[in-house]
Amino acid sequence: MGPSSAEYIVTFDPLDGSSVIATNFSVGSIFAVWPNKEKLMGLKGHDILGAMVAVYGPRTDVIYYNDKDKRVDLMKLIRGNWVSYKYNLTIKPTTKLFAPGNLRAASVNKGYKEVIDYWLEKGYTLRYTGAMVPDIYQFFIKGQGIFANIISPEHPAKLRLLYEMFPFAFLAEAAGGRSSDGSKSLLETTIVGYEMKGQVILGSKEEVERLENSLKKHSA
Repeated sequence: MGPSSAEYIVTFDPLDGSSVIATNFSVGSIFAVWPNKEKLMGLKGHDILGAMVAVYGPRTDVIYYNDKDKRVDLMKLIRGNWVSYKYNLTIKPTTKLFAPGNLRAASVNKGYKEVIDYWLEKGYTLRYTGAMVPDIYQFFIKGQGIFANIISPEHPAKLRLLYEMFPFAFLAEAAGGRSSDGSKSLLETTIVGYEMKGQVILGSKEEVERLENSLKKHSA
C-alpha cells in the first residue's frame, strides 16, 4: 500500500453471507474506517474511527457509528431515501438469545461445548442463519444476544479480522456490548497481515464472559 493523500483507509466485505444467497436469506456489507497511516500493519481494532453494516433483506437497513454523538444509530432505505429510524442502539449485558457459528468445533473444543450445553439446558433461544451480518445485526434491534464462532484444530477459523470481525466488534462495544477473541477484547488485536483469521465472541457482556471463561478454563 503506497503513500496517499487520502485522510482515511476503508476496509470492507462487499457481500457477507454469499453462501446463503441461493436460499434467499438476508445478506449484507461490512465497512470499517481507519486513519490513513499509509498501511494498517501495527494498528489495533481500537484505532478504527467508524464502522457501518448494511443488511439486505425484506428491507435495507444500515447500522453505523455516529461519531458526533458517540453512539450506534440505524437508518432505513425508504423509497430511495435514507431515513434515520432509531438512535443510540444498545446491547444489554444479559441475554437468552444465541447464534453459535462453527458449531462443529464444539465436538472437540470442550470450552465451547460446555457453554452450548448450558444455553440449551437453560432454554436459550437459538437464532442463527449462517450469515454473519443478519446473525449479529439482530442483537442491535433486539438489544441483546451473543454470537460465537469458536475454532478447533479440526475446524479452523474462516472469519477475517479486518473485513468482518473488527467492524462488528467496534459497533458492539460502542453499543455497550463486549467482544473477545477468547481471552481479551478483539479490538486489542494488532494487525500483522491483511488476511488474518480467528475466533470471535461478541454481544451481551455476561454471556461473552461466560464463554470466554469456559474457553480459558479448558485451555489451562
